[in-house]
Amino acid sequence: MDIVIVGAGPCGLTASYNLIKKIEGCRVLLVEKNARLGGLARSFIYEDQFVFDIGPKRFHTDRPEVLRFIREVGQGLGLLDIDRSSKVAFLNRFFDWPLGTKDVFRLPPVVALKAMKDMLAKPEISREDMLRFEGYIVSQYGRTLYDIFFKPYTEKFLFWNVEDIHADWASTGINRSIINEEHKGNSLLELISQVLLPKKVEANFLYPAQGGFGGFWDHCAKRTQEISDGRFQAKAGATVTRLQRAGERLALTLSDQSELEADMVLWTGRLDDLLGALDTETPRVKLPYLDTVFWDLVFEGQDVIDAKKAAQWTYISSDKYRISRVSMPQLFSPGNSPAGYQSLCVEVTAPGWDPDYVPDTTLARIESELIDLKLVSQKGRIATHAIHRENATYPVYYHGYKQASAKALQAVQDFSPAVVPMGRCGCFWYNNCDHSITHALVITDQIAAHEKPDFDFRKHFGGISEVLEAGPNEA
Repeated sequence: MDIVIVGAGPCGLTASYNLIKKIEGCRVLLVEKNARLGGLARSFIYEDQFVFDIGPKRFHTDRPEVLRFIREVGQGLGLLDIDRSSKVAFLNRFFDWPLGTKDVFRLPPVVALKAMKDMLAKPEISREDMLRFEGYIVSQYGRTLYDIFFKPYTEKFLFWNVEDIHADWASTGINRSIINEEHKGNSLLELISQVLLPKKVEANFLYPAQGGFGGFWDHCAKRTQEISDGRFQAKAGATVTRLQRAGERLALTLSDQSELEADMVLWTGRLDDLLGALDTETPRVKLPYLDTVFWDLVFEGQDVIDAKKAAQWTYISSDKYRISRVSMPQLFSPGNSPAGYQSLCVEVTAPGWDPDYVPDTTLARIESELIDLKLVSQKGRIATHAIHRENATYPVYYHGYKQASAKALQAVQDFSPAVVPMGRCGCFWYNNCDHSITHALVITDQIAAHEKPDFDFRKHFGGISEVLEAGPNEA
């Protein structure tokens, strides 16, 4: 069996490993548009000592098959068991997220009173309004927190009118940022319950001991090659420009004009790129992806970053700042930033549908914003810095996203069941790395068992719309 996998992120690399491991004689060609494998899980290492991931990354899963894969592939690499810390910056203050007891009492009295009033007088919200970002957030957190945090942050982050954002963006994003079922705080009532009756929350995560998060995926590619006996090949710096049916097989044309055939194509690249490559008429659908510009900054000194504000990642809500999120590599692994230095990965989003858009993110502005936030002291001196823009970091869940993506996925199925969209970009799915691993393992296990590849990814990790579609008309 010959299988081509498009896209060498976590989903594509997991699929490659599992196919080589499970199917004797299977030949896999992994095609990646970037010069390096890893997709959005790549890590950058500067001066052989400063390690930066593409945004904050770590493993966390309660699925045994995913954990087995992580530990199996990570043998010899080393995995650290780390805690989790995150913060939000709004009202000119930094708060732990999820909000804890001390954070609730640090809210300005007027805000706290309004938030309490929101909790005690929750409005009736129709099913239709619950499917909108505003309706969902107001129903869960109240109008006050929606106005002062969720709305400004979301519009700044997405470059999209919040009135046209689907509630699934809120429900999946919040659930991912909180992680623990017992500590979600999905409403003010739950939040107050946690304040009055606090519970100890255990949230442990795995992170590679060396090479950053991307080091794991570099290791995965190496392990796949080692066990393949020559049956695995990776072709970087290439894309699939045309996909045709060739009898019972599929014919592919690559960007370097090379041609090949395969029995199956597992597509983890962008879904709109797949539609463009199919040798058939496809529907015109809106599938907008967001880009992210990353500033990797290294500061000399150990007291440059305010220790009280230190967190693995921090969300910056105010539209006064272009910075949307800041992460600290040394809080994932001390080895990411050696003694005598501190590092910050600063994120600024950009509309991926406008490749000519250049965000106002000069180094001077980024440094000025960090100082104004009082996250970095004025005496901090940047020793090393780098900037890179990553494409398609997030699918934008506008109000019609489910219908558009469903139409696109159906067009692919109609073209050929042997073409299988997978992962975040391939399915226009706001997931995380652990879900991409799950998707890849399920699909490739089915292929190994000679079953039809099938995975209801939205049921596995969908948004509030999945709940409402199975429930009553009123939320």
